[in-house]
Amino acid sequence: TREAEPWVFTVDGEEELQLPGGDLPALKLTRPPRTEFDPGLEVWLAPGQAYVPVRLRLTQPNGDWADHQWLATDRR
Repeated sequence: TREAEPWVFTVDGEEELQLPGGDLPALKLTRPPRTEFDPGLEVWLAPGQAYVPVRLRLTQPNGDWADHQWLATDRR
């Protein structure tokens, strides 16, 4: 919390996701924890939707996690 460093992601490749909003291909990026107190992050970006994030999975050092998944797009 006292330092700000760039987060470096690894491109893991494309996956077909089954999400509440439907099935779609997505590019998976991962950011592993750098220290024992760092969270890990996985992000899936949808090329067919201007690379918006359609899934985010944040894993805390104690193993707790939050998984956010795309449900719908508001096209106003």
